[in-house]
Amino acid sequence: LFVTTKIWPDNYASDDFARAVDERLALLDCGMLDLLLLHWPPGAVSMAEAVAALNKAKQAGLARHIGISNFTVAQVEEAVGLSVEPLVCNQIEYHPLINQDKVRAACARHGLAVTAYCPIARNKVADEPVIRDIAQRHDASPAQIALAWLAGHGDVISIPRSSRPERLADNLKALEVSLNDDEMAKISALKARNMRLVDPEGVRPEWDKA
Repeated sequence: LFVTTKIWPDNYASDDFARAVDERLALLDCGMLDLLLLHWPPGAVSMAEAVAALNKAKQAGLARHIGISNFTVAQVEEAVGLSVEPLVCNQIEYHPLINQDKVRAACARHGLAVTAYCPIARNKVADEPVIRDIAQRHDASPAQIALAWLAGHGDVISIPRSSRPERLADNLKALEVSLNDDEMAKISALKARNMRLVDPEGVRPEWDKA
């Protein structure tokens, strides 16, 4: 079991952050988180204050690892420069239908893993003929092909969301699918769609241009 939680930007001020972490620990009934993330880039609070609060939580023994989520290239660079403790990941929307090349490269430069949420694009991958054809050849579902494509990158961790045991089992079967270079390339070409599905007003940054 690996426990991760994220703190919302409203709680990035130092005192609010500490209180929010304590509340999460109580809710999850655990003494330490495996991973604590800034859910979105800071708005009202400076990047320096938000990153300092995140570092303080780790140094206080409340989290084994810390990271960021939904950060752009510039924000990755800034956060890494401010953080005393290593940032281990940037959790971003990533699936075959969005171009995240720039932020992935920034993460690689600084040793951050990329964690892919929304990895099957709310099942919109099933609407793509290329993915459906590859799925048929592998006797797999389009969702499994999308997850296999992400796994094929070697530096991406997918976190498909499901509470149904049968769906969880199907997702794990994606690890049994091995895509060849041609299939990986054909799926990668779909990033030209640049379809962003998670874009909430009030917290979204100015996204990197594709």
